[in-house]
Amino acid sequence: MYQRLQREYGDDPIPTEVMNSELGSLYAKHILHGWEGLDEDYTPEVAETTLSDPAYRAVVLAVGWCAGQITKIDVQYTKAEEGN
Repeated sequence: MYQRLQREYGDDPIPTEVMNSELGSLYAKHILHGWEGLDEDYTPEVAETTLSDPAYRAVVLAVGWCAGQITKIDVQYTKAEEGN
């Protein structure tokens, strides 16, 4: 996606609304599997439409933030595992 957009925009910065729309589409296809708190029930089609709409950039940012949070790993060892 980044390479395609770089080719398209060259040395110009990629517009924020374009980047959010592209990210939203990727999130809808590959990361998001449901939601709570939005007016419409989740379906893959509604997610694609919603997240690729620049008006929902806050939702796109929230999905990105949440995806980043669940990838954090907090490794904790017990006394028995110490030294392994």
